[in-house]
Amino acid sequence: EPASTNELQYSHDFTSSTWTKSNVSIPTVSSIISPDGTANAYDVLNSSVGACIIYDNEIGVSTSDSTFSVFVKYKDLQYISLRIDGSGDNALFDIINGTIIGSDADITPIIKDYSNGWFRCSITHTNLLAATNAVIQFNETGVLNSNGITVTGEGYYLWGAQYEALSYATSIITTTGTAQTRTADSASKTGI
Repeated sequence: EPASTNELQYSHDFTSSTWTKSNVSIPTVSSIISPDGTANAYDVLNSSVGACIIYDNEIGVSTSDSTFSVFVKYKDLQYISLRIDGSGDNALFDIINGTIIGSDADITPIIKDYSNGWFRCSITHTNLLAATNAVIQFNETGVLNSNGITVTGEGYYLWGAQYEALSYATSIITTTGTAQTRTADSASKTGI
């Protein structure tokens, strides 16, 4: 695996103030087992109707290829949207069936099944000049770029968010206050 940096300052703690909440309540740790095998997934719910998003706006990446990913599990809403920066940089995922509903131009979406109801949703922007926001957007309609929620107290289980300057998502790099870099894997052997 190559070297990579998770630019998000808090990869697992969605209560951090670096994660801005708009019509979203402060997330709570649930008893749901996350992909790392412990009960540390976050229960993220909307607190009001309308556009409901949670986002990190301290990325500071300027590159042609950037990938934002997060692990998500169904709780109340079947659909979730990820966005990098602008409103036309979305992808929409079905987290019950593990499928991609659609995406905007310049966005390449991927969804991978991690079992036990967990999916890793990722989007790669292939023509990005600068980014300031990594956005998780609630969606109840299954329509791309539709973000109006009509019922309160609904949401998702989230774990392990990552934003990296690569054209694909690598294994999770845990951050707890600053961006972290993982060095490239390497192995060598000399002699017989």
